Amino acid sequence: SDDDDDDDWGISDIEENEFRRACTDILGLDAEIVEESKQCPAFRHWLQGKTDGALYWQMFFLKYGGLAPMLKPKKDRPVALLNTGEIGRRRKKR
Repeated sequence: SDDDDDDDWGISDIEENEFRRACTDILGLDAEIVEESKQCPAFRHWLQGKTDGALYWQMFFLKYGGLAPMLKPKKDRPVALLNTGEIGRRRKKR
């Protein structure tokens, strides 16, 4: 355990492993895919809907950390920018 590591965002090994297991067992997806989805503006918009699928994911997030990151940043994987509005934005050509 890296309890002295300040770069773990306060996520314990147990929490991360539980989240990884839940993603696989409940959603059938790798935890990295779920983390990427949380950052996607289109996914967040869909998640606000009243569909059965959105409700299923909402219930999952209620139990497993919400939209907060649940994976420790890896040294070899860049941390995505959260809530910057820059994800998916493209410049319009004039």
